[in-house]
Amino acid sequence: SLYNVPAEMTIDDLPFIGDLKMTIRHAFEEAVQLTLDGRDIAQQPDGPAILDDTFQMDAELIQSAIAALDHSWNSAYELLQKFFWPKAGSVKKDSCDPVLADEAKALRNETKKIVNGITESYFTRKPSRLLDEMREMAPLMETLVELTNRFAGQYKALKVDKALVDFSDLEHYALEILSEDGEPSAIAHEYRSRFKEILVDEYQDTNMLQETILSLVKSGGETDGNLFMVGDVKQSIYRFRLAEPMLFLGKYGRFTKQAEGTGMSIDLNANFRSRKEILDGTNYIFSQVMGSRVGEIDYDEAAALKHKAPYPDKETPIELVLIHEPETEEEQQVEQEDLAKSQWEARFIAQKIHELMEQDTYVHDPWTSEKRPLEYRDIVVLMRSMTWSGDFDDEFKMAGIPLYTELAGGYFDALEVMIMMNTLRVIDNPYQDVPLVSVLRAPFIGLRENELAEIRLAAPQSTFYDAVKTFIRGGTGIDPNAAEKLQRFMLQLEDWRNLARRGSLAELIWQVYLDTNYYEMVGSMSNGKQRQANLRALHDRALEYEKTSFRGLFRFLRFIDRMRERGDDLGTARSLSEKENVVRLMTVHKSKGLEFPVVFFAGTGRSFNEMDFRKSYMFDQDFGLAVKAVNPDSRVEYTSLPFLAVKERKQLQMKAE
Repeated sequence: SLYNVPAEMTIDDLPFIGDLKMTIRHAFEEAVQLTLDGRDIAQQPDGPAILDDTFQMDAELIQSAIAALDHSWNSAYELLQKFFWPKAGSVKKDSCDPVLADEAKALRNETKKIVNGITESYFTRKPSRLLDEMREMAPLMETLVELTNRFAGQYKALKVDKALVDFSDLEHYALEILSEDGEPSAIAHEYRSRFKEILVDEYQDTNMLQETILSLVKSGGETDGNLFMVGDVKQSIYRFRLAEPMLFLGKYGRFTKQAEGTGMSIDLNANFRSRKEILDGTNYIFSQVMGSRVGEIDYDEAAALKHKAPYPDKETPIELVLIHEPETEEEQQVEQEDLAKSQWEARFIAQKIHELMEQDTYVHDPWTSEKRPLEYRDIVVLMRSMTWSGDFDDEFKMAGIPLYTELAGGYFDALEVMIMMNTLRVIDNPYQDVPLVSVLRAPFIGLRENELAEIRLAAPQSTFYDAVKTFIRGGTGIDPNAAEKLQRFMLQLEDWRNLARRGSLAELIWQVYLDTNYYEMVGSMSNGKQRQANLRALHDRALEYEKTSFRGLFRFLRFIDRMRERGDDLGTARSLSEKENVVRLMTVHKSKGLEFPVVFFAGTGRSFNEMDFRKSYMFDQDFGLAVKAVNPDSRVEYTSLPFLAVKERKQLQMKAE
């Protein structure tokens, strides 16, 4: 529907234009604020006074652009086509503080960057051209919608044929059962009579479909209904699953504490877990950055967290640590290693943990007033996501600090797992050069590069497997120990291939461990317990695989390959239990409901994940599908107005979330 644009429609009539204009207005207002900041600097006693008029003229120009945008898109286009920046006053040497002059110039450059960016993104092409692009895309979008509907129909038929449902099906089937011609069905009325109260937790993550299902089984309205909802919109993180936090905010805005003509709201903002310093710091930050314009809710007195935990009076301030790149030659000489940001943070936290443990730090239980020495299990490292977990795992091991983390990936990248997977690939089909060379380089055979080169020269035009057989027949000219291992491997390979045809996959994997002593080898390497745990996990996962309807080495390898092609992975096996005396590493979301005396919040300087905004399409709950404009003849792709609008809307929602 975004692309069905009648001939008489203007850009100001488009359904999404209100949100887009608001976003552009916000950007212009930010630029105006920068000019005010610039004037403040210019008006300081030692400031660049000559730039005061320049900033004032800039502000007036941007205000005129805002007024034009409020009038119409066409007016903004015409004004910005003629827009030019006034020449800045010349700041003479020694006329002011050079630092203030540089700050003022940087503010003006940032102001120009914002306004020029808006112009380039939205007002380079004529309004009529933007509308024509949408009309040209309409037939392509109709074809895409038709294709999607046909696919959905065939997919549904296939699931029905196999008697399968997914989670989305369960929700939609429930809706079909509970509704009839848009009204509650007889079954819905039966449930209404059965339920005295309906309690909904995490209401901020409810989607429109779930809200409709709830409305069909609840009784009464907002003033006399039996629906009790608990949630915190500040914790809403599931918009990507179509959660609609505005459902919560709508009720929160309507409901009152006295429930006069509407529902009742009860603010549960007392905190019985954290120290006062934690809550004061949180309130201080979010009262400044979280508002209805960006955060969709005002962080006011009602939203602020109230301290209720009976901790003893002891000053325990929040620490903010800024880790920066070495700037001076002295710093660069001290820090010789070129480390990633994640490694710098991991090393700092590890050092801080060592200090806490060496300082005889004590932990206080606020409810029992007990006091005991700090242990590793009292410490947690929190992150927004587990992207850095591998680096933290490595750095903590080097620091000798036990760390428990549930890694979501990295299993198939572990060296011992790669070698075993390549061994299985060679058993399945030895005519694969790369896996075979990998196995021949593995510790249980251990051929060197020059020895592999000699094998290759035995049959340069053949596969490496044929070259190995030719090399063995012709007599080996390599180290006798290596030659013996190579011949033994070829004999074992035949045995393994026979076992793969008649035995189970798990039995095959364990036999390889026994024949090569590889399990014992990795145990003697650095981080040996973890490596052995990974090899045991491969055996266990083979057992689990064979409990399904699938069998055989080839299918198992294809299953792993398809999983990796999708970008999926498995978490590395755990050599430590979370119940042991270990530091925990987890996401903020995973830590909900848990308590730790010492908390490190890592990775706060990382940028938002904007991968979704780099795709050629985006989906919005209200406006539907938006794609980049494509010319099928020239195969040129460029941003369309609906795509830009949905992108801005999504970015604003991401910042709010």
